[in-house]
Amino acid sequence: MAGLKRKVETVGKNMALAETREERDATAAVFRELKARQAALEQRLATVPPASNDGNPEREVAAAVAVLDRLAEVAGTDADWRAAGTAFAAADAKLYLRFAEVAKGRQTFNVPRAGW
Repeated sequence: MAGLKRKVETVGKNMALAETREERDATAAVFRELKARQAALEQRLATVPPASNDGNPEREVAAAVAVLDRLAEVAGTDADWRAAGTAFAAADAKLYLRFAEVAKGRQTFNVPRAGW
């Protein structure tokens, strides 16, 4: 949304600096398109329900741990790994890895060395 607003401002400035009628018409068309996209996005955002944050950290942690527990079931199967993404998103977890170069024959691979 912020990027779209910046584009609208930029096109508005360009429209003000346009010297010929053709330049003004061209920038006006882009301006109208961006404004329509902005209005559609604002309308779409208005229909999205707000995130449920009841302020209870224990309940949020319990929900995230429940999803992580489910990952243990999924790990041994050819399952859909979207559950892992859901768990990281629910826990607002970040994964930081350090890599080390490992030579295998003539090829060098970067493999995880440590993480936190």
